[in-house]
Amino acid sequence: MTVTQQQYRFRAGDANSGFVRELWLLRERDVLELLMKPTPGIPLTVPSSALVVNVGALLTHLVPPTRSATAEVSATTGNRAGVVYESRIELTLPKPGEPLLRYLYEQRHERWLVIFRDYNAQAWLAGVPGNGLRMGLTTSTSTLRLSLAGRNDLPFLPLETADPAALFPDAAFDYSFDLSFDS
Repeated sequence: MTVTQQQYRFRAGDANSGFVRELWLLRERDVLELLMKPTPGIPLTVPSSALVVNVGALLTHLVPPTRSATAEVSATTGNRAGVVYESRIELTLPKPGEPLLRYLYEQRHERWLVIFRDYNAQAWLAGVPGNGLRMGLTTSTSTLRLSLAGRNDLPFLPLETADPAALFPDAAFDYSFDLSFDS
C-alpha cells in the first residue's frame, strides 16, 4: 500500500497576528474595475495596479488601537451559487472625535471595498465592485464599534501591497485632514 503524506509548516507570526493593523475604506461607487490578472509566482494575489478608480475617489485611512480590529471570513455552501463567503471586519474606536463621527454617519449608507494590512504585513482586499461591504455603527458612552460585513463569492483577496502610492500610482495625493486624492 502506498501513502502520500502532506506536511504544512507555518512560520511564526507576530504576537498580534489575527488583528488588523490599519485599513483603508474605498466607496464601492468610486471603483470602476478590479483587474484580476494573476500575479506571477504568487497565486490568488491581486496585483498592486488592479484597482481602477474614478477621478476624485475618496480613500479613508483608519489606524485602530492595537488589538482592537479583527477581520474574518467564513465559507458556507449556498443553494445554487456554490460557496458563499461571509466577510466581517470589526474595530472598536475609543473616544472617536466629532469629525470622524460626522464622516461615518454621513457615509454609513455606502457600500465599501476595504484594503487592510495585518500585523504580519500581509495586505488584503475585502469586497468587490458590485458587491461591497455594508457599514454598521454601534456607539456607547465613549466608544464606537464599526463593522463592515457582506456576503460574496470571493474570500478576502491577498494584495501585493496596501501602500496607496503603489495601489494608485497615477494619483496625486493630498495629505490634508480628509486624506482625499484624485487619480
